[in-house]
Amino acid sequence: MDRLRILVYILALSLCTVTLVPAQGKDFNIYDAVHIPRSLQQSLVDRLMLFVELQPKGEWDRVADLLGPFSSIGRRRIKYSVAEKQWVIEKLKEKPLRNFIPRSVEFSTDSIDLPLNKRWWYVEGEGELFQSGIKEKVVILPYRNKGEWYFQPMVVISFSWAPLLKPAPNKRLERTRQ
Repeated sequence: MDRLRILVYILALSLCTVTLVPAQGKDFNIYDAVHIPRSLQQSLVDRLMLFVELQPKGEWDRVADLLGPFSSIGRRRIKYSVAEKQWVIEKLKEKPLRNFIPRSVEFSTDSIDLPLNKRWWYVEGEGELFQSGIKEKVVILPYRNKGEWYFQPMVVISFSWAPLLKPAPNKRLERTRQ
């Protein structure tokens, strides 16, 4: 009887494995792995590439628009002040991207229980710098607000990353529920 149970268990397990593999076939991509709906994936890719393409062209007002209104820190979204957003743009001007190839996407466990429009992800990839042509690891945090994708560049540090955000002096960070 125990052998029969083991055989049934192995058979059930192999059927599950067989049905899961085709679902992750040629159409499976890095955005599926973190549950970004297929209906939103192309707009994410398009806006992320636009964010990168505008940098070597020096279209910094449009890059600032693609930063969106918020910076995400932990579970909170904090509204950018004018000075904070300008600081981020100045940092991007120092090392503008010419190209970016996404390699992996992770979701933020801080936002996993939030609705889709309040979640954020980490897109990690290889970025080519405009002025030097040097390639380096780049992490960009996409988030959604009012039906659009926006991006927060991250600073890559040893085995991790942190938001590229410096609070403006003597300014209170405005917290928001958005």
